[in-house]
Amino acid sequence: QQADKFGVVPNADSYHALIDACKVAQQPASAAALLDEMRENNIPILRATDERLIAAYCGMPPGESYEEAFQYLEEAKSAGIVPSESMYVMIVRKCARERDPRANVAMEEMHTFGYPIGDSLRRYVEAGGIDELIDMPNENKRLPSNGRFTGRSNNSPNGRFTGPPRQSRQYYYNPHKET
Repeated sequence: QQADKFGVVPNADSYHALIDACKVAQQPASAAALLDEMRENNIPILRATDERLIAAYCGMPPGESYEEAFQYLEEAKSAGIVPSESMYVMIVRKCARERDPRANVAMEEMHTFGYPIGDSLRRYVEAGGIDELIDMPNENKRLPSNGRFTGRSNNSPNGRFTGPPRQSRQYYYNPHKET
């Protein structure tokens, strides 16, 4: 209705602008509602659409659920869309900040797709998503000796990561998971 008033044609670009606004406002549920509206209006869902939705969920404050970011990554892959490097980087960085062990699995999948994993991203994960720790000497970091997060995860109801085995590569989204 408002679009007609302002002469805006509902297309992927106009929806992308609205989804970007939802990201800035930290309203990812509104971004998801826009995705549903795109589907209802037969607007094509592009890789850029999925990138924006992932960014909206990965941009949430610490402790807020970001499971939907994994859902949109899996949906993109299921639709035959090759995930972009930026999709993986956003997810890896969010997982690192949340101390989620899936950061390592996402980096492995990133590597499988042929995307380079830079030293700065590795250091960010090793530092637990804290930029200030990246340049600190190793003795000041309190991480496991193998540099991987293990055990506890902030986004699981019981604090443990209990996803399917790694080889399945369907580790991102579990629609049956209790929230």
